[in-house]
Amino acid sequence: MYPPADDNYGIDACDIMCLNSTPPVLVVVTCEGKLHHCLVLQTVDNNSNSTIQSEQSSKLSCDSMFYEPITEPNLYVIESVELELSLATPQHDSNELIEDDFTCPVKLQKDPSTYDRYHCSHAAGVHTVALPWAHNLNTFALDEDQINPVLPENQECIVEHVICTKPLTSSVPSPIQGLSVVTDPSLGVTLLVLSSDYQFTALPLGSKYRTVSASLASDSESRGVKSPLRRLSREPFDYHISKILQRTSSNPLLKSGYGTEVSQQECFQLLSRATQVLREEYMQKQDQARVEIETRAKILTDQKRLQNEDLKRLEESRNILRDQAETIAEKLEMCQHSQELILKRLGGIMRKIQSRLPMLSDAEKNYNKELQTMSDNIDVIKKNLEQLKKKQEYQKRQMSFGNNMAASSPVLKKNQTTKLKEILQQESDEISELMKKVNQLKVDTSISLS
Repeated sequence: MYPPADDNYGIDACDIMCLNSTPPVLVVVTCEGKLHHCLVLQTVDNNSNSTIQSEQSSKLSCDSMFYEPITEPNLYVIESVELELSLATPQHDSNELIEDDFTCPVKLQKDPSTYDRYHCSHAAGVHTVALPWAHNLNTFALDEDQINPVLPENQECIVEHVICTKPLTSSVPSPIQGLSVVTDPSLGVTLLVLSSDYQFTALPLGSKYRTVSASLASDSESRGVKSPLRRLSREPFDYHISKILQRTSSNPLLKSGYGTEVSQQECFQLLSRATQVLREEYMQKQDQARVEIETRAKILTDQKRLQNEDLKRLEESRNILRDQAETIAEKLEMCQHSQELILKRLGGIMRKIQSRLPMLSDAEKNYNKELQTMSDNIDVIKKNLEQLKKKQEYQKRQMSFGNNMAASSPVLKKNQTTKLKEILQQESDEISELMKKVNQLKVDTSISLS
């Protein structure tokens, strides 16, 4: 067992139990009520392995042998706890506690509802022991996805004195006859205890130690919110309050043996002891928790006031920025309008500058070529127009001569005369259309030249 002790952790062990956890947890209890929680780990004995190899190397070749290392379990003591077998009551004339050297065998029993809790029954009552660190250690051992694994935080076991059958040193021991855990869907986990007078006592078993040790610790890791209150405490506030309210001792249910007589002084001692436990484990811790809550509430109130002030200041800043944005938008519109006017003026200036240059630009040269081409076309059109006019005059003379011939000579028929008139009318319309185009070209040419 490691670390080694002078008395090897006692020689009066009365019971042993292995919890179904990973790695296995071994619980050893002595008659004095001391509990030792040990981790069972395998280690390799190199000396024994080398001895076996040296003895068998002369008989078999090394190629045909496979030497498996011999392992032996070692117990690493995580913590040691001493149970309060009988109640330690204060003296009548002082506050000093009366210690009792009562010893008895202690029987260990697993809790089927969870692997990290067990129960102890003995001649003086029943204790319930919870191991929060076993759950964290099991999670650490089974989680293979951790990149940089870190051992869980060191935690202490939680011991609850459930039933006390020997409340005073003078009380007769009343051993527990039986102990069992019943799981009911409606009632939950219930502890059934059979006393020495063959009476059953049913006590509900909660799982408060889980909310303090495992759930809140995991919540504190999963929460990614950075609060300014972290400078006061790096753990969640509900976890902090739960640690403050966590009891180290409790008032058990008194179930003394049948026919036990208790004097008034002993009753007063029991009352004083219960009052002291209530004062130290309940009232004082609740007062401390109340002070912590009030301090926290005051800090939060101040933070809320500061945040409200910040909100007001931000609201004022937003209004100022909105007004400035409107002013800037108006100035932007004015600037865009002014920019358009300036661009128009620059365009006019560039045109005037371009017109006063001593040499023509490529666009002007192309435009001049187009004008020259149009002028040549106008001359051609004029010549064609003169020819058309002459043809028109000729046709008119022919038409007048034809009419005279038609009137004097019966050679042309009536339908031939109609057809000839239609042809002449069509040619006259084409000539009129050509005249309009010529006039329009003259107008365009005069505008371009100007």
